[in-house]
Amino acid sequence: MRILDYMERLQTLTRLLKKEHTGSLTQMARNMGVHRLTVYNYMNELRAMGAEIEYDKKKNTYYLKKSFNIQLRISS
Repeated sequence: MRILDYMERLQTLTRLLKKEHTGSLTQMARNMGVHRLTVYNYMNELRAMGAEIEYDKKKNTYYLKKSFNIQLRISS
């Protein structure tokens, strides 16, 4: 996978988490077109970058506990 594709998927996941409308891990994977383990790994990557990701059983959604932004910056 190209690095830009990877970063775009991390950004997509971050947007979903901010909306607090992700559904289960399986639903997120289906919506993103990847395996659920891939989504799990992406969430771990975001956590390594400082994101605090929680799951709300009542709402059936993952969400960001605190504000978090990921930006793609390309420099030469």
